[in-house]
Amino acid sequence: MRDGSKKRQIPRLAYDFFRAPSLTASIEATGLDAQKESVGKGRYEGSRFVGSIISQPINWDLIMGMTANTFERRVQEIINEGRVDRLVVGYGSESRVAKPRVIEPALQRLHDEFDTSGILTSVKIAGGNHTWGDQMTILAKLYMRALA
Repeated sequence: MRDGSKKRQIPRLAYDFFRAPSLTASIEATGLDAQKESVGKGRYEGSRFVGSIISQPINWDLIMGMTANTFERRVQEIINEGRVDRLVVGYGSESRVAKPRVIEPALQRLHDEFDTSGILTSVKIAGGNHTWGDQMTILAKLYMRALA
């Protein structure tokens, strides 16, 4: 696991995603009525996830990095190729998808390589699993951190 992710097939990655606490629980924790009302209306279905892969090729790169134990190399390529101005990696302290004990060594090496450029930011969400990104209040804080 030197590269900062776990070697696994896409079905196993999907299994790890679905094993974690539910997306609905994360949305409820946000406390935003408009977000709660959108659940089940297509916005939070699996199609959104697939759509994000198609519309954002970088998402596919990161997913493949999580399945093939190449997360660190793929992040290096994204940065070195100039595909983004800034890259923010958020992960939860309770994530079964991006386990801190696995991803943190890779992130440390990436920070050691790229910190002088200010292009890479990583944020560990205390108590978060992979659904923390659907808690709008936490996601807004991540966006603010990314912009600062």
